[in-house]
Amino acid sequence: MSQRKEFPESDDARELALKKAIDKRDGPPIDDIFLPDNSASLTINQPLFILKRQAVRNAETARNIAVVDFDVIIEKLKKRASAGLQLLNFKIDIGDFPASVRSMYGLPLDTGNLPPYDTEDQIIQMAHDFINGETARIAAGGAPLADITRASVQALLTTLETDRTTKQAKLNLLTNALIVLDELRVVVDTLIENLWDDIDHAGQGMPKGAKNDFKRSWGIIISHVANNSIVNVKCVDIDTNVILAGVSLRIGLETGIGGAKATSNAHGEAIMHSVNIGDTSINATLALYNKLSRAITLVEDEEQTIVMKLKKTPIEI
Repeated sequence: MSQRKEFPESDDARELALKKAIDKRDGPPIDDIFLPDNSASLTINQPLFILKRQAVRNAETARNIAVVDFDVIIEKLKKRASAGLQLLNFKIDIGDFPASVRSMYGLPLDTGNLPPYDTEDQIIQMAHDFINGETARIAAGGAPLADITRASVQALLTTLETDRTTKQAKLNLLTNALIVLDELRVVVDTLIENLWDDIDHAGQGMPKGAKNDFKRSWGIIISHVANNSIVNVKCVDIDTNVILAGVSLRIGLETGIGGAKATSNAHGEAIMHSVNIGDTSINATLALYNKLSRAITLVEDEEQTIVMKLKKTPIEI
């Protein structure tokens, strides 16, 4: 049974991969197997990723609190303003007020039926209608309602408008925190790939069991894959033996387009997995180099190493 790297898909798994890498690097004993740029990026982004994840959690908590506060106030406002309008209708029904005053509150003159008050905007409009109606009726010489007062509805409305602003502000903060984390997650995913390339490189030449233990100790997650063949590919310049990064690799017929694909990393290496067991080819292409195809036999559940030596394309003068 073959094995392959299982790159993190959750933020918890990303955070754990970075922690294992930095803890292992910083020892004891101190052992930095990473390329300088990758090691520097790990030093910066490992604590930063934790910090930005916590910022999102803090923003989520603050926004949830603001939503609860807002929901409590809007329910109180809905009940109080609705009760005020119902009280008005009761006063009209018993003859205390003329039916004509309903127009001051935006209510139908004939029935006084209350319109639906389900959305935030509808509830807020209802509160304004009650306040404006009371203001107009009192200005016309009417006695203010005593049980449900204009001032009590206005107080709830003022609190609601403040809470609504706060809720939106907390949502904006959460949105911004999520955007920052999304952008950092892209950086972290690339970093983990680069770190794991460095770990693979450091484990080259070790026996299979020791190699897997070494990789796991540095944070690589290894999963088992049945009916699979692994090819470790290294790409170099045939004349200078300089490693070649960015080489496009494909397992399959030389003239085809299908098959497993990979790109050589900063070490000129790539680990390729294929289920197409048997005779096939490894094909390599890189700008300014001749395309190279090399015959290979893939064996189920076995691992082998191939060096692809590319030749620079002659420059015509």
